[in-house]
Amino acid sequence: MVFISGFDRLWTGMYGLAPLATVGALFLFFLKAGAFVFGSGLASVPFLYGGVVEKFHWLTEQQFVDAVAVAMITPGPVLITAAFIGYLVAGPVGAFVAAGAVFAPPYFIVIVAAPYYRRFAQNRQVKASSRALQRRPWALSPGPPTFWRVVLWSICQRCSSGLLPSPS
Repeated sequence: MVFISGFDRLWTGMYGLAPLATVGALFLFFLKAGAFVFGSGLASVPFLYGGVVEKFHWLTEQQFVDAVAVAMITPGPVLITAAFIGYLVAGPVGAFVAAGAVFAPPYFIVIVAAPYYRRFAQNRQVKASSRALQRRPWALSPGPPTFWRVVLWSICQRCSSGLLPSPS
């Protein structure tokens, strides 16, 4: 692949210059995450782990936990982890591609579905499910329990690797 002088830095991740195939795989993976993972941003963590760590080996377990931790302490959606992972894999272009791919499906679903909303808004079953979700928004969100599981898992990993003193 030929790059115009100076633009190769835009494609350089932590493992060096990312091939176009890697950027394409990054796009398709995060497009699938944005289209098919339902729930809060934390609901996507197992899916992302399976692809980023286990399937593609773009990050190690520790790097992945660090990426999720960074996303959790920054304002905005947890799914912004995609941009951080994209940046590590393929530099600024990877960050842009991954973030764009993960947020595009919900955006386009809303754009396509919006004209039909008025037609279904008066449906008795739609009203009932909307009221139920308004009363119990936690029903779709893993929220704090998942956060504490990630924290405890990270602490246990650091203890077992000798980075933290053992609790015994």
